[in-house]
Amino acid sequence: MEHTPTIRSKIETELKQRGYTFSSFSKISGINRGTFSTMLNSNPPKPISVRQMDLITKALGYPEGWLYELYIDECFYEGKGTGNGLSLFYCVV
Repeated sequence: MEHTPTIRSKIETELKQRGYTFSSFSKISGINRGTFSTMLNSNPPKPISVRQMDLITKALGYPEGWLYELYIDECFYEGKGTGNGLSLFYCVV
């Protein structure tokens, strides 16, 4: 069975490969360091908005939409909502 990467795992891999800390990446992405940390480290992780995902994508130098497919997969796990009435809201704001 093939492992499907998550948005968070792809972002974490990129940060490690480029030598970024949360602090240094927050400066180039414009996302608050604390907010960025909770998106990746909280349990459960804080939802990532489309706007934040776009800021991360741009800061890493990828084309717009780089993470969209994974974003949709995470918002609608196996074709279903996550069970939380607010999950769709978080996925689109």
